[in-house]
Amino acid sequence: SVQHDPAAVALRSPAATIGLGMFFWLHLANHSCVPNAFFTATSACGRDDGAAIATLYALRNIDEGEEVFISYVDSATLLSPVSTRR
Repeated sequence: SVQHDPAAVALRSPAATIGLGMFFWLHLANHSCVPNAFFTATSACGRDDGAAIATLYALRNIDEGEEVFISYVDSATLLSPVSTRR
């Protein structure tokens, strides 16, 4: 199982969009309006080729065999009314 780290939730804050990233293993997480995980992407230290590192964090304990869900949209959009999101 994946253990939730409450300190990691502090990392989830509005971020500026500075580009697109392709992270191979993130395709394994599906979208949910009630996600159990989130990810951050940061530039790889010491590299000037645009490389980045994605880190996946659990928002709660995730049991073995349970699907990992992230939100494909930013927090403000996720919390807006359904009519706005459609």
